[in-house]
Amino acid sequence: MDQFISATEQYIRAHGLLQKGDRLIVGVSGGADSVCLLEVLLALKEKWQWDITVVHINHGIRGESADADETFVRDLCKDRGVRCHVYLENVPAMAKEEGLSVEEAGRLVRRGAFERELESAPVNGRIVLAHHADDNAETFLMNVSRGTGIEGLGGIRPEAGSYVRPLLWAGRDEIEAFLGRRNLAYCEDESNEDESYTRNLIRHQVMPLLTEHVNSRAAEHIGSAMQEIRELTAYLDRETDRLMALYVKQEDGQWVLDAKAAQEEPYLVSCLIKKCLIGAAGCAKDIGRTHITAVEDLLAGQTGREASLPYGLTAVREYGRVVMRTESAKSGESAPPFRAESRFVDELGAMDDPYTKYFDYGIITDRSVFRTRQPGDYIVIDAAGHRQKVGDWMTDHKIPHEKRDEIRLLADGKHVYWIAGYRQSEDSLVTEDTETIIEWKVKEHESCKSPHTDFGGRASEKNQGGCRGD
Repeated sequence: MDQFISATEQYIRAHGLLQKGDRLIVGVSGGADSVCLLEVLLALKEKWQWDITVVHINHGIRGESADADETFVRDLCKDRGVRCHVYLENVPAMAKEEGLSVEEAGRLVRRGAFERELESAPVNGRIVLAHHADDNAETFLMNVSRGTGIEGLGGIRPEAGSYVRPLLWAGRDEIEAFLGRRNLAYCEDESNEDESYTRNLIRHQVMPLLTEHVNSRAAEHIGSAMQEIRELTAYLDRETDRLMALYVKQEDGQWVLDAKAAQEEPYLVSCLIKKCLIGAAGCAKDIGRTHITAVEDLLAGQTGREASLPYGLTAVREYGRVVMRTESAKSGESAPPFRAESRFVDELGAMDDPYTKYFDYGIITDRSVFRTRQPGDYIVIDAAGHRQKVGDWMTDHKIPHEKRDEIRLLADGKHVYWIAGYRQSEDSLVTEDTETIIEWKVKEHESCKSPHTDFGGRASEKNQGGCRGD
């Protein structure tokens, strides 16, 4: 057995990525990485008793080049006796119809195709993708260069839900060497050479400098560091949750931190405070070390001291505790109960939940807050930047008047980025130029839930007719 195949099998076992008898849904674009992945899985198929289906998406973007890639994948699967499902889509038309960017529409199509295949699989279905060590190193360098906390340094995970990535151990050179030994052809995507994209710039300029002048195993070492960071982050999350249960409670929209928390390990106290601030603000963006330090100082300070924080938050030192609250909580304003949660992610997830959306982290400002509607609110409705008043948008989409003042909006001033449960602003969408993706989940009161279908859900329904099986 080829050493590359053996190493991949060892990685699969070490991380528990796949089991005997699994049904594998393998994304194959026709590029070197995915052709390599398919070849390895086929070599192990009989031993592991896998059922393999290849999924290829023709986005209808690159014209004859895309058609050639589709033909290549079809022929490859026919030669190897593999079931192949091709999804043919007109992504640009879909993007225009649904009010999405082309990039987000493309991601929706891919996710939708994979997850529809998964729905038809038994409980042992797994979506297998071809990300490798160089992809992961590039992700790390992008994150650390633009600024991130420990959460953003973990890179691409070997496993995320039903998605697994067995080639994360391997570098691009190793993949191409394996293909050479097996005399396997693959397709070249010309867009991968465009250095106007940050990832391509790092791939073609930065990584070669590291491997040639610093350490030839730079990507491997970065990958090892990311694995340790992921393990450390998981531990810190567990410890922070333990402290939350001991020292934090919520009272009338206020987050109350028991001053006894100060006796815990300083870094864990920082993690605890950050989690409180994010919960109180309803947003993670731009809550950083300065704000955490301000609350730490209150914990050690005298009663009556205050600190002003982002998103209209105020932290106040009271007897035996620090209280974090917004102006609305302080004044006793009422609003339908809701909870907002955010996290940084490497890629878009499923888009079938109207209360989960993905945003370009570089677009959302530190003044953005969740609130209900106000006079003059507007949302950007297309790529050209055309605006529509939120009230008019609600009228056009037949949202009942009695519900309109209960719907949560993510907004900066009058600029609305998200009508939660309904529509995301065009200018906040994730694109190929996006460097950091933030996922927002809003859990609304039952009375606030949308009776309409979300844009992402409609996109998935549209794709139902696009599968052509061989």
